[in-house]
Amino acid sequence: MPDFINYEVEYTNVKPWNNQNLGSGKMIVSIPVGSSSIKAKLKRTIERKINSLGVRIDSFKEVAPSA
Repeated sequence: MPDFINYEVEYTNVKPWNNQNLGSGKMIVSIPVGSSSIKAKLKRTIERKINSLGVRIDSFKEVAPSA
């Protein structure tokens, strides 16, 4: 069974052309990983994907797995 890395992401939806706030929220991203050596690259990849959706990341941190 693979280990999981869990990230808590707080975000704000924004219109790119005027930075208007369209709402905000929080989500947990849980990803199975085989090696902890890819954590930094994985985090950057997730950040880029989220940003490409027109969402501004307000907080992005690793959290302990939920039981």
